[in-house]
Amino acid sequence: MKFKRFLCFVSALFILVSSCSGCGKGKKVYSAEKFDALTAAESISSQTVASNEHYRLDWNDEKKCVLFTELSTGKVWSNIPYEYMLAGGTSANVNSTLNIKVADAVSLQLTDLRASSEAVENGRVFSENIENGVRITYCFDRYEIAVPVEYVLRDDSLAVTIDTPKIREGDSYMLVSVSLAPFLCSARNSDENSYLLVPAGSGALMYAKETPELERSYTGEVYGSDATRPITESLANEQAVRMPVFGAKDKESAVVGIIEKNAGSAFLEALAGNPRTGYSTVYPTFYVRGYDIFDKSAYKRMTDDLVRVSDSISKESITVGYYPLTKDDADYNGMAKCYRRYLQKNGLTKAENSANSAYSITISGGVLTTSLILGIPKKTLKTMTSFSDAKAIIDDLVKTTEVSPVVRLQGFGDSGINPGRVAGGFNFSSKLGSNKERRALEEACKESGVSLFYDFDLVNYSKSGGGFSYMSDCAKTAIYKAAEQYPITTPLRSFDDTAPYRILGREKLGEAVEKLIKTAEKKKINNISLTSLGQTAYSDYSNYRYIAKGKIEEDIKADFKSLKSKNLTVASGANAYAAVDADLVFGAPYDNGAYNAFDEEIPFYAMVFRGLRPLYADALNLEADKNSAVMKAAVGGMGLGFSVIGNFDISYTETGTKLYGQVYEDNKSFIKETVADYLQFYEAVKNAPIDSYAMADDNISKTTFENGVVLYANHSEKTVKSPLGNIEAYGYLWK
Repeated sequence: MKFKRFLCFVSALFILVSSCSGCGKGKKVYSAEKFDALTAAESISSQTVASNEHYRLDWNDEKKCVLFTELSTGKVWSNIPYEYMLAGGTSANVNSTLNIKVADAVSLQLTDLRASSEAVENGRVFSENIENGVRITYCFDRYEIAVPVEYVLRDDSLAVTIDTPKIREGDSYMLVSVSLAPFLCSARNSDENSYLLVPAGSGALMYAKETPELERSYTGEVYGSDATRPITESLANEQAVRMPVFGAKDKESAVVGIIEKNAGSAFLEALAGNPRTGYSTVYPTFYVRGYDIFDKSAYKRMTDDLVRVSDSISKESITVGYYPLTKDDADYNGMAKCYRRYLQKNGLTKAENSANSAYSITISGGVLTTSLILGIPKKTLKTMTSFSDAKAIIDDLVKTTEVSPVVRLQGFGDSGINPGRVAGGFNFSSKLGSNKERRALEEACKESGVSLFYDFDLVNYSKSGGGFSYMSDCAKTAIYKAAEQYPITTPLRSFDDTAPYRILGREKLGEAVEKLIKTAEKKKINNISLTSLGQTAYSDYSNYRYIAKGKIEEDIKADFKSLKSKNLTVASGANAYAAVDADLVFGAPYDNGAYNAFDEEIPFYAMVFRGLRPLYADALNLEADKNSAVMKAAVGGMGLGFSVIGNFDISYTETGTKLYGQVYEDNKSFIKETVADYLQFYEAVKNAPIDSYAMADDNISKTTFENGVVLYANHSEKTVKSPLGNIEAYGYLWK
């Protein structure tokens, strides 16, 4: 028995070492500058380092912190809470203006470090004047790591930058992540009106109050989980962080943080109601190295999951802007307006002539099923909806609802809704209909005013073809292995752990977009949907530019620009960097995932994008509580979303695939009735942004649109009274 255990351990160790060292011949490692003791470094004394007509930035050399003062109110935001500092607070946690995570280069063990105990107490924090600010270098001598951070005063904000190319390391430890200014965006627990903003899904608030359950914590990866890290299942109703923004309201003041550069490398961390410090805080942690996780269940001698970080370090600098808000803007409504202004300043404009309807329909074409022939598995594309079926569905919808929907055709390529060749082979499967039938569908949509979008998956693929190799064109993980995922098929909600697919290399995305442009020209397609590209952020360690999801915003912006330069209307998934450059958004979040740490759900995503982009909710007919889902879509002024197929075939269930009520005939009445009830309201607010949102104590919310329309919604299971009359459970009224 001992011998067998020994063999298991050796085998596991061999796999691990092979994985860690299998980086391929000629792989270039991007290292940090070499650490030195910086014994000759000097620091500036306490002084004002920058000021303008609105703000002042001071350096406090005794506490090794900055003070960011709003001159008109006297409110001071600091990376050590100002009141805490004046009171002489001694918590090493609160007094730490920078935290890092390091990995032992040999054992791979991770260690969390605070600057307060590892750098400040040892006199190893150095400061120097720079233009309009101060540069602070934190030296963690025991671990031979130095991290420079710049604080620069701007006309409307404070920019905090991790100067990543100037990070220094020794040979024994590698820097993994940096938690930037953990208490700069914080609120005191003692005030009932204080809270944290977390943009998970639609948006959430965490009240800064102490409860019997002690503190509540949340961690969310900006733009969702890195697709190069395999995730086989999720038991939580998780909603991704779609926007790189966070905030805190502290009594009568507020501050909003916007990750302006390299947001993809960040996790947002929030801790509310911490009784040990008296403060609630939200802040970003940036990974300068990516990582893979080895499941402990695969290696019987391991007691914990093993994290293997990448050899290369990111060279992409990181910037967070902190924008103070006062008076009427000092709440989450002001935070939404601030972020909206920031996006408009950086390219978010109103999408002209984009498809705008009260509802959208996603129609799924084919699905791969597996059957055994003489014991050999064979995959076959089964037709759920043909082009002719889709035409019949759309014709019937236009007739029964008297409204022309926005239609997205998904899974009409050679592998249906499953990953196959990139973009379904840049073609349509003949099993789903002929070109003549497709053109008939397009002509019918044109005559009835239906905007028809063809969805192409440029990210996920499972075999070679169309100029892309399954073996050599995939993204690489942090240990330089092929990035693989396992299909969790939406909307069929099946999981297949036997057939991994791969993620297209980041350097190949531009080439895929060019092929898609040629496909659109050849097939005379005007409307393109890129759901996966718009909601999947991922790394690719074959190029140092793409470490920890680096450059994802810039790359997708360039891809969308190429498509729109050919006069294509582009729809996307919901990540902010895609929504900014798309013409409309599918799958806009209308709930926040209901984490236990959250105290209140708000339509923050809609408050930012509503009126500038048509937003369409995910499939409401697949929700367990349809009334609640429709109500939440109305709260955000979104277009409704439905997902259907034309035919039911019992063979879809042969490999565990389930249909969950998508057959059109089964949903026809629900769609008709829901759209009929919703239409007048949607037409009333069609192009109006949200001016404000508020929740009352009786679970009644009030959404006010800029054109004066007001909507009251009931978020409870019982009938409640509103200013417009009684509202049934999960219903709404408007005027």
